[in-house]
Amino acid sequence: MLSLLLIATIINYVDRVNISIAAPFMAKDLGLDKIQMGLIFSAFAWTYAFALVPAGFIADRFGSRVTYGASLITWSAATVCQGLVGGFASLFGLRLAVGAMEAPAFPANSRAVTVWFPARERGMASSIYVCGQYLGTALFTGALLWIATTYDWRHVFYSTGIVGIVFGVVWLFVYRDPLNCKKVSKEELQYIEDGGGLV
Repeated sequence: MLSLLLIATIINYVDRVNISIAAPFMAKDLGLDKIQMGLIFSAFAWTYAFALVPAGFIADRFGSRVTYGASLITWSAATVCQGLVGGFASLFGLRLAVGAMEAPAFPANSRAVTVWFPARERGMASSIYVCGQYLGTALFTGALLWIATTYDWRHVFYSTGIVGIVFGVVWLFVYRDPLNCKKVSKEELQYIEDGGGLV
């Protein structure tokens, strides 16, 4: 389950920063000035900040499986759509959407760690999935730049968005909380519960 969290976090951050790779090509192609690009870059943070608290409520209410799966698929669909934009308004709106749809990711991460890991192991578990923030940028910046220069900037969004949608479906099929996971033995479940895991 921790490896699923790590992969999801990598995708999460790649879909946040892919616009920085595409930006020079996009600005030229769509005729966007510096002020417009600044607004587009900040749009993500506006909705992300406002949506975090409701996103935490949603993660508590519906659990990590449904919340993260829906979040992954919807933000990735908005990412794909960024490759279809024709100007400032549509791109700005889609960046707002990506920010709002990514907000449940970290509350869902935290909830998953809380239910799967005893209290004494949560620090290590959290540090592993948080690595995804930096692994995504480090591992895929070069690949995305290659896609932008070999094909065009639109393919940066197509490729990252499609990967996210596919992984969102995988997440929904594979992720389970401990009580609903057939691979968890009674002994492991007891170990998690005795350690303070909220099974």
